[in-house]
Amino acid sequence: LTSSAGAVKVAVRAGLPQIGVLDTGVSAAHPLLKGVVLSGEPALDHVDWNPDGGHGTFVAGVLAYGDDPGFFATRNQFEPRAVIHPRKVAFPTAPGGINLEIYNELAEVVEQLRSQTRVFTVAMSERMPIDSDNIGQIALNLDQLSHRYDVLFVLPMGNLPNLMDDGVPSPDQPDYDDMESWCEDGKARMGRPGEAFNALTVASVAERQVGQEWAPPGWVTAYSRRGPGPKATPKPDLAAAGGNCVVREDPDYPFSVKCEPDDHP
Repeated sequence: LTSSAGAVKVAVRAGLPQIGVLDTGVSAAHPLLKGVVLSGEPALDHVDWNPDGGHGTFVAGVLAYGDDPGFFATRNQFEPRAVIHPRKVAFPTAPGGINLEIYNELAEVVEQLRSQTRVFTVAMSERMPIDSDNIGQIALNLDQLSHRYDVLFVLPMGNLPNLMDDGVPSPDQPDYDDMESWCEDGKARMGRPGEAFNALTVASVAERQVGQEWAPPGWVTAYSRRGPGPKATPKPDLAAAGGNCVVREDPDYPFSVKCEPDDHP
């Protein structure tokens, strides 16, 4: 989510859908998010881990404006299609915020926001495939809260390549040179907490293919994981347009994989 310097006119209509965003925080001071961010603690939830705009700010921007906010600029003003209730999530490397593994912390947020929204995004996933038919603690919490409060959590299938705990690429990667086998490769299987039964888990498909991009139109993108869920439960629940990329492999280190945009006009 970016904006040019100068006057930015944001016209927020009444009655827009409201969405809870459990993520890295949202840069509420961004000009395009003026009036879009409705609640949260300013010193915590309104500050992204990345001060220049990180993942939570990106998610808020897509929810508010779609994947082409420049369209609104041609109309001399930006018109959000949704408004946001951000809540920052805690991680071992970034303390502060909600611990998704603690049921009561997550339940408190849902109770606070349930009168404003029944839809929450949790656009985070582990960078390794699920390794058993067990349900993880976060997925279990989300399932219990969905049932108790009649809310919907929207989750990703997760991103490739596989990374180890220290962020180093794992030697266990799917075979990107054989697309058909990749679709059946357990190394490309979904990441937690996308296995939550009551959640809507979303995969990424390519709308178009330009230059050396990996996925033909309609195929799952190279960085999107595949199902099924535990005990062969059907996951993902749906797929949505999620871009495309070029897969670059290092011949000396075949497990070192990068998914990069194609360099085209």
